[in-house]
Formats: sequence, C-alpha cells, structure tokens
Amino acid sequence: MGDHMKNLIVIVPLEKRQSIIRNLGEFLSKNPLGDLGTLDANEKGEAFFTGVKEKLRVADLIGRSVVVYATEDKSEHGVAAAVIARSAGVGENYKRLCTCDGTTIWEASDSDFVTSKV
Repeated sequence: MGDHMKNLIVIVPLEKRQSIIRNLGEFLSKNPLGDLGTLDANEKGEAFFTGVKEKLRVADLIGRSVVVYATEDKSEHGVAAAVIARSAGVGENYKRLCTCDGTTIWEASDSDFVTSKV
C-alpha cells in the first residue's frame, strides 16, 4: 500500500457501518486513492454515495472533479461529471469565475444550475 493510502478511512451511515468497514481495508489496498468504488443503480436509475476520508478536508476538494463511468475499467467516456464547488446552495450564490487578471470567463445565472441524481 502506497504512502497516500496509509490514513485513508471511509465512514458510512451508522446503520451500515459494520458490514462495510469489514471489507473496506481490502478494497482500499487494491485501488487507487481516487477510486471510490462501484455504484449500482436502483430500478429508477439512481445511485447514491456518501463517504468521508480522514485527512481530506472539504477545502481540498473544491475545484476538483468527480466522474461516473458506465464501465468499471473506465474504457469509455464518463456518463456524468461534476466539479465540487463551494456555494450557499445550488443556484443561490451566483458568481463570476475570473482569471487572475479579472477577465470574466463565465457568469452564473439561474438557468446554469441543474440538479440531478447520479
């Protein structure tokens, strides 16, 4: 296990914790840090993931992307992607995202925000 994996812990809801934690060490020792595992969608096509990693703060995640692939080997393009952003709430904190020189590269409006379950 590489140094980046030594202190990695995923925490799940209390009611599911014991059964998942037993198998977590084996999963983490065989998978890269950014691999969060496999999601299985329900009959509505919804899949949910909740997790916490020790020594990884929310501030470390802002601006990072998350991609969901249709295949485990990631051989095809992702089917969904998102960038983790800080906000008062979806669509409640419109911002201009600018480069260091102040050039506006994108301006938010209420039509830019879409909520969906992946």
